[in-house]
Amino acid sequence: MTTTTCKPNEVVSAELALVGLGGVARNWIQNGVAIAFGWWDRARQRHHLLQLDDRLLKDVGLTRAGVEREAAKPFWQC
Repeated sequence: MTTTTCKPNEVVSAELALVGLGGVARNWIQNGVAIAFGWWDRARQRHHLLQLDDRLLKDVGLTRAGVEREAAKPFWQC
């Protein structure tokens, strides 16, 4: 298995690029990335819930109908 690592100078270059954008633009980019990762994580969790069998759902206090309602929501909706 191979892993990809960032070289220190690549990370610094990316940080300097964001610093050059100014505070407002940098905040917009950071917030946008955080929102996108939140959406991705929510969709991933809903997908995983659908994979659980009824016994496991009961263990955590959920019903199949409740999980299906949750999974039917769009990824951006809480």
